[in-house]
Amino acid sequence: MVAIPIRWGLGKLAERAAAAMAAAAAANAAKEAVKDKPDTKAREADCSETPEATECNQCKLGSGIVGQPPTPRYVTQGNRINYDYQLQIANMYAAPERFGYVKRGDNSNSIVNLDLDAVKSIFGKGGEYTTLEWLFGGKSFDGFWRSRCTVVETKANFGHFFDEDGNDAKPFTRAVVASWFKSYMAQEEIIMPTKPQGKLEWHFMDMIAYRAGVEAGIPSTAARFTPYILGRI
Repeated sequence: MVAIPIRWGLGKLAERAAAAMAAAAAANAAKEAVKDKPDTKAREADCSETPEATECNQCKLGSGIVGQPPTPRYVTQGNRINYDYQLQIANMYAAPERFGYVKRGDNSNSIVNLDLDAVKSIFGKGGEYTTLEWLFGGKSFDGFWRSRCTVVETKANFGHFFDEDGNDAKPFTRAVVASWFKSYMAQEEIIMPTKPQGKLEWHFMDMIAYRAGVEAGIPSTAARFTPYILGRI
């Protein structure tokens, strides 16, 4: 048997001890690094990885309010169909919210029956009434469907902007259609933080306007052709 010098043996022991200490230090450093990283709860929620009861599954669009739009709607006898259609769509799946006509500046937002007040207030005058809309993210939407977590925009009575072949019937038709897409993109940006639950739908009263909107860039998944039903508000 060959004898191992004591000094050599102690050196090996010291090396092993140093290696063990280095390994322990590395392990502690790794733990600290993991601790400093945001976990699943701290990360922006992915609903596929979180329980059904988490905030991720709540409708963030629901934090808006029903109110008068910052820019009042100038309702007259001649353009009332536009707003009747807007309220038809807004109330289609609305609950418990309700959208309707109100007197402009009425802080109570009390819905009025415009047919009863029409003769004395609206015809030949206009501007006294506006509509209730959904106010969210500093922008007004024509309506909100809580059960579907969806905000809606409406476009009514644009059929006369096109001829029977779908071509422009007015010199400003292209500019109007281009403004639709611009508005759609602005609304999409507002609701982006509410997705995937939050959705946006655009409803068109006229099929020809619906087709023009889709051709302009509004996704067919968001655009809808929804005819006007007389008296349905």
